[in-house]
Amino acid sequence: MKKIIKLLTCMAMLTMVLSLAACGGDDDSSNNNSSKSDNSSNDKTYMYDSIEEYVNSEEFQSSLESLMSSLEDSGMKMDITGKDNKLIYTYTYTSITVDDDSKEAMAEALESGLTEQSSQFTSLAASLSEMIDVKDPVVQVRYIDAEGTVIYEADFSAE
Repeated sequence: MKKIIKLLTCMAMLTMVLSLAACGGDDDSSNNNSSKSDNSSNDKTYMYDSIEEYVNSEEFQSSLESLMSSLEDSGMKMDITGKDNKLIYTYTYTSITVDDDSKEAMAEALESGLTEQSSQFTSLAASLSEMIDVKDPVVQVRYIDAEGTVIYEADFSAE
């Protein structure tokens, strides 16, 4: 069981890194393709009015299509949603139900992996404030099993 947990954790970490690269946005495009503008030179210009608008944008959705389909073949599903000031990554192990003993071990492994990747998540949260009109953006990462039980979740704010 421990080998399976380690394998799944490694797979989740790799998936997370790939999804961050795919979804992080491009600073040049945010400067060149602004759809929201103001006559005042002191007002900041944003591409999106909300995280929900960003997640539902054609640009964001097209960058996720291949990533999402590749995950389904690996026994994981990823959903990315936006709510209020949060960009939420939800990773679901589609074929695994976690008992209490395994849940604790998996949670510890996921916490360790997320701690190692925390700088990427805080950078992503900071980049959200450059593209989206949102105060104090947060990136939330959640791992759940096939029955919907939360294994581990963490929030990352911009520095």
